[in-house]
Amino acid sequence: RDFVSVGCTKRRGSMCVLAGMATLYEEMPQQKGVIRAEHGPTCMVLRPLAGSPSRTKLTWLLSIDLKGWLPKTIINQVLSQTQVDFANHLR
Repeated sequence: RDFVSVGCTKRRGSMCVLAGMATLYEEMPQQKGVIRAEHGPTCMVLRPLAGSPSRTKLTWLLSIDLKGWLPKTIINQVLSQTQVDFANHLR
């Protein structure tokens, strides 16, 4: 799979927002034999945990279409576990 995406990072005080989505870009055409997946809008919001400023609350919106032959129900189960694994690795 490959992705072509645009992203933006903004900081407002102690909050950080990372956002992105798939885009079309003529200089990066689809490649033969490679599935072009799409995502978006997707964002992560990181902010200090209320009452515990040394900890961070992560809110993650993930909208993705991996395309291909796998059923969406399986993809959605795997992606939700992937999000949990990612958050655990951040710790």
